[in-house]
Amino acid sequence: MTKYHSEKTDLIVENVVEKFHQRSRKGIEHYGITMDENPKSALAWVDDAQEELMDAILYLESLKQNLTRYAYLYDCCPTCEGRGRVWVERQGGQRDVMRDCFDCGGGGRI
Repeated sequence: MTKYHSEKTDLIVENVVEKFHQRSRKGIEHYGITMDENPKSALAWVDDAQEELMDAILYLESLKQNLTRYAYLYDCCPTCEGRGRVWVERQGGQRDVMRDCFDCGGGGRI
């Protein structure tokens, strides 16, 4: 297989490729073989792919519901002293609650 070379790189693509490499290493460590060496039938591969895609739809639906529930991004986090950004959840008549800092995973009341 030939590799595509370009002077300009795409950080998103590089991150995804690295995740593929990490997942491959984890799979080889767990199963002791590569996907190429796996004797699974074609129909079994199709079943696996269908199950993975069904899970992906559930993840997307959950994310969609969370995005509609959250009002906006807030550009500082009290847990990591303002480095991270957090989702701010609407709380009706209550104060907004910060959730899921992108840097530290923390949150708190604002």
